[in-house]
Amino acid sequence: MFVGEQLLDWAVKTKNFDDQPISFKTVQCSEKVEAFALTVDDLKTLVHSRDIFPLKSKVGILKIVGDPKIDDKLEVIFFWMAIHGISDDLALDIMRGISEYKLEGSKDAEADVNYIFSVLDEYGRSMIRRYFCMETLKKVKELQNMNDQALGTICDYLKPKMFEENTQVVEAGQPLNTMLIIISGSMQAYQPIRDAGDARPSTSFKTLEKGMFFGEQLLDWAAKTKTLDDQPVSYKTVRCYKKVEAFALTVDDLKTLVLSGDIFQRSR
Repeated sequence: MFVGEQLLDWAVKTKNFDDQPISFKTVQCSEKVEAFALTVDDLKTLVHSRDIFPLKSKVGILKIVGDPKIDDKLEVIFFWMAIHGISDDLALDIMRGISEYKLEGSKDAEADVNYIFSVLDEYGRSMIRRYFCMETLKKVKELQNMNDQALGTICDYLKPKMFEENTQVVEAGQPLNTMLIIISGSMQAYQPIRDAGDARPSTSFKTLEKGMFFGEQLLDWAAKTKTLDDQPVSYKTVRCYKKVEAFALTVDDLKTLVLSGDIFQRSR
């Protein structure tokens, strides 16, 4: 006999694997039991690898005719989207404009945010930007009074960025060139202590993770500056604790947004 078969029903029907079911019953051993278990993590692996429930495969829906390596790459891309919480329906919408030509030329590339952007059309890129960044932008103090249209315009300027583990993103006292929105991995930000001319890390670290941002002082500067020539410096040193995927708003793109009147409209 068995228990927990509702996991299989859930795996057949779920769209994003984030809605893990709960047990309907309490199960208690009346005597010592030996058993085999299929864990929810192993079940997810089986489904994503197409070893079971093959109708869940989304590659065939895209109707891209290619070699098995392309099909495998598409599955890897769909898996990247799944682990980032993107539902099947949204993933299919994003992927409909994928470039078969670009897939052909990059079959062995690692699937990360840079790669995903390289094979999508502008519609798919726009959807990805908004999925990861719209809600985060609404949390930024300087943007909280902006409507969705203005925030969407900012999203259109965001560029994907990758940082390897232990990479220094910016050093305190150096020009701040970018605002970052983290979509995976983590960074540590700290303000160095200066002693006799030597900078040492402080003991106060702030960890920045998925859904968090850094460099928002650029927005405060852009809203208040009169010339856009007095670019601010970073108050903190930021270093990647783990490999990071992010979206970046560069200072040059921010200037373009301000000068075009799309955000922080100024009196003439």
